[in-house]
Amino acid sequence: MAYLIVSFFVVLLSLCYYLFTRKYSYWKKLNVPHLEPTTFFGNYKDYLTLKTYLPQVVSDVCKKFPNEPYVGAYFGTEPVLIVKDPEYLKLVMTKDFYYFNSREVKDYNDYEVITQNIFFINGDRILEKLLDEASTAPSTEARLMMSRFTIDCIGSCAFGLNTKCLSDSEYKNPFLQIGQKIFEMNSSQSYC
Repeated sequence: MAYLIVSFFVVLLSLCYYLFTRKYSYWKKLNVPHLEPTTFFGNYKDYLTLKTYLPQVVSDVCKKFPNEPYVGAYFGTEPVLIVKDPEYLKLVMTKDFYYFNSREVKDYNDYEVITQNIFFINGDRILEKLLDEASTAPSTEARLMMSRFTIDCIGSCAFGLNTKCLSDSEYKNPFLQIGQKIFEMNSSQSYC
């Protein structure tokens, strides 16, 4: 009986070890320069154990590869790419942005207050609203939709308010009513 319990724990520990380390050969397979990770923490142990802050850990990884345009690392058990070269950064942030946005915490954005900002947002929330509008109305005015989105962004970023203009389908929101007056086009507002 004791032999079965010991065998069970050995198999369980082996399985856990495999699950924590199975992705640790990712950067090696792609020939990307990288640091060897520690089990469970990857290369972010000091950050995950709250000994330092995230930019410091990234800076330390980058200093170990001063001449490389990008470096592979592991955030816990997940592979992450740290892009250092300005030309590659331009590609990632503009032309190829669709492939790189919202990769880290997309599934957890709505749960944590700290991840509800422009650095963690993804386009899926706006897309869902557009699809919802398209399914309920035969046509949607793009200008009105963008003004609602803009009011939400300004309220959130500048004032820390959730104006709910984008989610208000009845257009009775006071922020939306004031915003519509601002975005209203008429001859008295033109600057021609």
